[in-house]
Amino acid sequence: MFAHSTLLSLVASAVAVAAAPSLLLQVSGPTTVQDVHNFTVVTTVTNTGDETLKLLNDPQSLLTKSPTNIFDITNSYGGSPEFIGIKAAYSPSLVIERGSPESFTVLAPGASVQIEHDLSKAYNFTLSGSGQYSVTVKEYSLQYVDPNAEEPVQLQLEAEKTVHTTSLSGVLVRPPQINVGLSPNAFSGCSAVQQSAINNVSPTAQRYIANALDDLQRDTGGTSAQYRLWFGAPDVGRRNTVLSHFTNMNTNNFATYTWICDVSAICDVNTIAFVYPDQFGMVHLCNLFFLLPIAGRDSQPATIVHEASHFTRNGGTLDVAYGVIPCQQLATNSPAQAIVNAANHQYYAADSA
Repeated sequence: MFAHSTLLSLVASAVAVAAAPSLLLQVSGPTTVQDVHNFTVVTTVTNTGDETLKLLNDPQSLLTKSPTNIFDITNSYGGSPEFIGIKAAYSPSLVIERGSPESFTVLAPGASVQIEHDLSKAYNFTLSGSGQYSVTVKEYSLQYVDPNAEEPVQLQLEAEKTVHTTSLSGVLVRPPQINVGLSPNAFSGCSAVQQSAINNVSPTAQRYIANALDDLQRDTGGTSAQYRLWFGAPDVGRRNTVLSHFTNMNTNNFATYTWICDVSAICDVNTIAFVYPDQFGMVHLCNLFFLLPIAGRDSQPATIVHEASHFTRNGGTLDVAYGVIPCQQLATNSPAQAIVNAANHQYYAADSA
């Protein structure tokens, strides 16, 4: 077994505290793996601080079992496996409002939780090949619930990483996750009510994208207040990147998409929707999607924009941050990340409506 330990210093900027909360993350797994479907790791999260933390189980955290891109994996030549997992929509404010116990991990001081991750569901090792691999945790922020305001608070990762290795051989990729038998302009597993809801909000999502594109075309330097709010300081190159994403999405016809009303384990109480980026036009909608409002920043049409931006053909946006405040902070502090973050596109488009 190998151990990967990372001490997180979690700084809550919105709340003054005597000592910052802290977590110890450990990743364990075998030193040798025969066949990729046996390539699992276990993350252990321990509260090393002196206060109870209510952590959000978002799809980009180590607290999820969803096949998202939460690990950095490299071989001895610097090569990495191809990411083949999902990119998902998630709303911190919505899960806090709903308050489902399954949406959180509550850790008292000294308490721990363990989560098993099947790396074969998220990564294809065919091109990078057999051999030694270093596995580390990606550097990203976590969120916990402010007990005073019942709002998500960003927790910034401050860590030194220790690299650990494992040897992989044999089969290097799982059979692909393909929705056999589905065709464009189709519904799968959707009730008549759900089909009607999708048909009703799809044109709104198209309008969000068209209006956002129009705003960007007029805002040639990225100097508008709206651009600054979601994508940061003016920069022609970054503005052109965002413009290319909306230009691509504007060619999509959501009436020809395939909508999958998903009831798989990936659609837990936290996930709104998800896509496999290379399966263009196939959007998996979870039950939570149908509880969203039909207009606004965290709405059904805005979620469709979010998922459309994830498709490789449209620009392949990432999930760096979720939620209004974290996305605004991302724009301020890291514009280069904001322009590739799906939720920033989602909110910009909703504000263009």
